[in-house]
Amino acid sequence: MQIIESLNNTTELFFFFATVKCDIGSSSGVVFRGHQGVKLQNYVIKTLFPGSSVIACLKVCADIQECFSVNYFVPHGLCELNSYNYMLSDPINAAGYVWYDCAY
Repeated sequence: MQIIESLNNTTELFFFFATVKCDIGSSSGVVFRGHQGVKLQNYVIKTLFPGSSVIACLKVCADIQECFSVNYFVPHGLCELNSYNYMLSDPINAAGYVWYDCAY
């Protein structure tokens, strides 16, 4: 899997391009898009130890079939893998977090 990181200067969000399964039956290239200041609540299936890079976090999510999005707490490098995505739940406001979902 190859992940390329780029910064969109206008929105200051990180976008990650990867070949992952983002929805059932899809294995095409997808874009993880970041949403600053929000996270999903009550859908965390696994938490990675503080200090994780966002790249490592997205790679782990890509390798777990049940993972559909990621909450990343920037100040501590905390990675939370979610079993739901934007189509099934709305994110809540959460300072310091970036929520990554799959752009279809």
